[in-house]
Formats: sequence, C-alpha cells, structure tokens
Amino acid sequence: MPFYSRAEFDCSSDNVAATVSGLLELLPFEPAKMAVFYSEFHKDVPDRPYDKRWLLENISTEELVGLSGTTLYGKKHRRGSGHPFVTLGFKPFDERVRIGLTCVHAISLDWMLDGDNLLQTMLCGGATLWYLYCYRRLTKPGGYNVSQKPSIAEFRRAEPWKDSAVLAPHKARFVTSPLMFFGEGVQSLIPLRRFLLSPGSTEMEICGNPVVRVELFGLDEPECESHAESKRRFWETTDLFTYLVNAEKRNPVNAIKDYERRALLYQKLKKEGRV
Repeated sequence: MPFYSRAEFDCSSDNVAATVSGLLELLPFEPAKMAVFYSEFHKDVPDRPYDKRWLLENISTEELVGLSGTTLYGKKHRRGSGHPFVTLGFKPFDERVRIGLTCVHAISLDWMLDGDNLLQTMLCGGATLWYLYCYRRLTKPGGYNVSQKPSIAEFRRAEPWKDSAVLAPHKARFVTSPLMFFGEGVQSLIPLRRFLLSPGSTEMEICGNPVVRVELFGLDEPECESHAESKRRFWETTDLFTYLVNAEKRNPVNAIKDYERRALLYQKLKKEGRV
C-alpha cells in the first residue's frame, strides 16, 4: 500500500515561483508530463510535457487568472501502476498564494521527512506552514464537513477522525494521520499551542518558524483499535472541533454567493482577454 501526504503552505505572491521551484527540486521522481487545471469556468485542456519554466510562469497569483493546479507524472506512471505522482494547487488571496500539495508515494516518505527536507525547504524559503499529514490511506477521502454539522455530539458519534478528512472553514482539511505537523497558518482556526496538548506532540523550530510535530503511531504500523483511540484522544485533548465550529461561525462561507461572484469576475476577465 503506497504512502500519502497532504500539506498546505502559503507565501507572498512575488515569492511563489521561487517557493514552488524549491519544492519541485525535492520530488522523488523526474516529472515527464503534467495535467494542468485552470478555474472551474475554464474548459479542460489536454496534458502537456513537463515544462518547469512554463509552470512557474503561469501559477495563479490573481483570482481566476493562471493555473489553479497541476498534477505531475513520471515517465513510467500509468493508472494503478504504483508509481508516485504529485498534485499542486494554487489559490491566491490578499497578495498571497495558498499552495496545496498532495503526494502519492510508491515506497516511502524519506525524500520528504529525512532531515525535515520539505519543511526546511519551504519554511526557510519564506513560506508559512498550515499542516503536513503523512499516512497510508483514507477509507473515506471525501470528508466530514464542519459547516454542515456543527454539533459536537454528532461529531463524536460520527467519529470521522477514524478514516476521513474533516473539512474545516475555508477548505482547510484535518486528516487525523499517524504523523502530523502544524504551523503558524492554522492560528486563524486554532491556537498552535493547542496541538501540544496531544499525546505524541513535540515543539520544533525551523528557520525561526514554530512547528508542532504530532506522532500518534508509526507510519508502518497496520491500523488497529488502539490507533482509533489515539486519533480520538488527539481531537479531544486539542478540543479541535470546537475551535473549527467557532471559526466557521466567525467567518461563514456562502458557497452559492461565492460561486456567483466568481462567475461574474470570470466574465469580466474574459472580456478583458485575461483568461
């Protein structure tokens, strides 16, 4: 079974190309082709040969303009082949860009975790960490949406931490995985110090940036009932769900109105020849 990792960072718009370039240098395979994605209003485009320079020049630093994401594949990759691949997402906001990273690894996470390679590269390059999760597999990758069920009792009964991502305000995801890292980005949702209350937590500093590392159990260990209990304790000791519900109440997101706003903006940009 392959390893997975999911991370989110943000950085200034004028530094996003350099930040992503450093990340690309770490990849455990040589990209050969790339699927490219624009906004939800843009028609699909075919895959193209990997071109690092083109990719870095077209990352979205303004809403609806440029690439919203890409998936990078090696030469030997085929669906179900077991070869690793990487998906990057780009979401501009307030002169910054949120960088989402999802990786499927065939063998190990060594390229990312040895010497904290990924975190060192990103944080020392000026990015801010939200979270980094490392795990084997999610049974229910779709997730449990905090904004739809704001009852703590319902949340505890559903036990979504066992095998799914919990979708928090503003599309943040909390994946209760064996190994997790949290950075200053999560402060808008929950104080970073709360994660130090979890069993298995350690405080770190990387290039002056505070990071909390939480190891609930070994990445190579098969899932068992004690692991489910470790995940439950993580949520309860941090009181994470309460913080996420309160964040949702402070800054509710109306998906329909936001879609309508983006549709109008896209039409305006299209008339101007910018998309």
